[in-house]
Formats: sequence, structure tokens, C-alpha cells
Amino acid sequence: MITTPIKTSFVIKTKSNHTDVSTVFFRMTHDHRTTTISLKVDIKTADWDEKKCHVQPNHQAYEKLNLLMGQMQRNALNLQQDMMLRGRTPCVMHIKDRLTRKNSMSKNSDPTFLEVFDMVIKRKTLLKGQGNTEATIQKYSRCRTHLLNYLQQHYKRNDICFDQLSLVFLEDFEVYMRTKGGCGHNTTMKYIQTLKTMFRVARARNITASDPFMGFKISIHTVDREILNEEELQRVMVTPMPTRYLDSARTVFVFACFTGLAYIDLKNLRMQNIVREGDRYWIRTKRQKSGINSNVPLMHLPLEIIKSLHPDISAAHPETSVLPVTSNQNLNDALKKIAAQCNISKDLTFHIARHTFATTVTLSNGVPIESVSKMLGHRRIATTQHYAKIVDKKVGEDMDKLELRLDGMFAGKKAV
Repeated sequence: MITTPIKTSFVIKTKSNHTDVSTVFFRMTHDHRTTTISLKVDIKTADWDEKKCHVQPNHQAYEKLNLLMGQMQRNALNLQQDMMLRGRTPCVMHIKDRLTRKNSMSKNSDPTFLEVFDMVIKRKTLLKGQGNTEATIQKYSRCRTHLLNYLQQHYKRNDICFDQLSLVFLEDFEVYMRTKGGCGHNTTMKYIQTLKTMFRVARARNITASDPFMGFKISIHTVDREILNEEELQRVMVTPMPTRYLDSARTVFVFACFTGLAYIDLKNLRMQNIVREGDRYWIRTKRQKSGINSNVPLMHLPLEIIKSLHPDISAAHPETSVLPVTSNQNLNDALKKIAAQCNISKDLTFHIARHTFATTVTLSNGVPIESVSKMLGHRRIATTQHYAKIVDKKVGEDMDKLELRLDGMFAGKKAV
């Protein structure tokens, strides 16, 4: 694409009520369109050289004004070149908006990184419940907050343009998140994936053509999920608790161990989600995280827990909570005390209940992985297969123990 360069010059405009004082303006002309930007510098009209479009060399502000004018011309030409590289026709009004950063969300200007972030968050909030969950919106909001804190601490600014983000920026952001941000490797990578999403949005809208992620590898480490084995689960179920508060927290945790519900789904569970079909009761709900259906047949133990709180299930109000679920933080604090009471050294958190359901309760007892995946509300069976690996590992450890016992029993004996 052959495009004539924009023409730039400097002019003065006499201030109203001051015939001897003028303001210096930067003028751009392209394709029969002209616009001006005030440099916010006032001089005496007599000190301006009309032929050279510059202040007289002996003026006290000559050097300072010369630097400012040169910078303005270079910035304007760089913006024109950037537009041409992206296949866009140069527009002096667009360049003016970029130079002044006024009306930055207008039709002719490119939004900044955080402005695109706000646009995406607003869209997801408006479409909440239609493929966009509260958890997703919160994740984007947290990422925006981390990015703003990073910009303020490292660059002393509150925003940044897409074309200013580089590979070095991403690498430094990773270090920041894993140190001052207090995040682990996987959490940091997920936040950087969110930044990459912003770039996809920007490229789709022709805001930028750059891609700093070309040389950045986003890697998620496989994490071995903590679970309770059969003996530990039994201990949690039968060990006396010193307070009613811990006993109530234990009931909620055990219910989750035998249903596989995540914390937020259990907190949202209402009696209308407890459905009787034939001789069996089911939990029929949707995961808040993904919106995927989660249908769990109720075994005897969780059904008895429900009946202890709601003796007549059919008569219960549909909107009544199934269990008295407190905040996630309070539950996790209680679980640490329960673990100590049961002599369990593991860091017991509520999400371990879901992992325990997938492994100790179902897969280890021969429930097909496809059925477990449906009950957990997983979108892909590959997510459930990680639990199968945990079960395989446990089987291997059990066989190692058996081999040691057998070696002791048959030491010195030879096969016939």
C-alpha cells in the first residue's frame, strides 16, 4: 500500500484579548484533512519566525520548544507508520487522539490494555449465566488488579498500550506474580493466559498486530491432588468432635466426600435439587464453575444426612438450603482442627472431599471413569483421568507393601 506521509508543521494562534501573545500549535495534514494540537506554550507573537515556523533562536525557550516540537513530529510519524504496517489508512484525527489520549474509547482511537480489560469484564458481566460464571468474572477482575499494581510499582503508571508490551514485560510480570503477587507457578500461568486473551481480543479488533507471547511458553505443572484414603475417611467419620461447630463442619465435609460436590455447588444446593426417581434420590444440579450438569445418585450415607435435617424431603420448601454451609474460609479452618482431632497430618481443605469422592469412594471401588466424570460435571474425561492416575499410584504402593509382606512370609523358600 503506497501512502503519502502526513504533512506536519507548527503555527501560532493569537490568544483572545492578547494581540501580542500567541500559543504554539502542531498542525497535521493528510488526504485533505487538517487538525491541530496545542503545545500549551505561549510566546510573544513577535518572537515567532513565520518563514521557518519556529521561535526565534535567541528566545529563552528555544531549546525546550525545539525538543518538544521534534518529539511531537516523530511521534506522529511513528503512529502513521504503525497504522500502515497494520494495513490501516492513516487518519490525522486518529493520530491526534493517540497523541493527546483524549476520548480514548472513541471510534478513531485505539483503547489501552486496561480499557480492553474493562470492556471484556463488562461484557462477561452482562452475559453472566450465559457461559460466563461469577468465578470467571472474578478471575478476570483479579488479573486486572494484579496488572495495575504491577504497572504502578514498576512503571509508575496506571495503564499501557498494547504495542508497549513485550516479551521482557511478560517475563518480569511472571517474576512479580511469583514474588510480590504471592502466587504459585500454575496460578501465575493462568493469569498470563488471561493477558493472552486480551491480546486475542485486541488483534481481532485490529488494535494491535504485535504478539509478545511468541517467545513465551505458558506451562501448567501437573499437581498431585491430596486425597483421604479409606482408613483416614473412616477416622473422620467416627472420631468424636469436641464442639457442635466442628461436628457440623464434619457433616458437610463427609457429605461432599460421598457426593463429589465442590464448595460453591454445595452452598448453592437447594431442596429442589434433591429429586426422587423411582426408588432412588438424585442430586440434579449445574456446576457454577462451568454450567455443566452434575447428576449424582445419593448413596445411603448422604441421604441419611439430608433426612436428619429434613425428615420429610417431599414437604421441604424448594428454596431451602440442603446443608448449613458456612464460608469456605471458616470450613477450612474447622477442617484443620478436625484433622488434628483425627490425627491426620494432611493439610485438610474442603476441596479434598471432591478428590476423595473421585478416588477413594468411586474409582477405587470399580465405578467406571465415564460415570465418575458425569457425576463430577467434568467437561472432558481427560480431567477425570488424572484421578485414575492417583488410583493407579495407590494400587502400585499397595502392591509394594504386599510384596514386602510376601517376601517376609516366603523368605528362603523356593518354588517347586
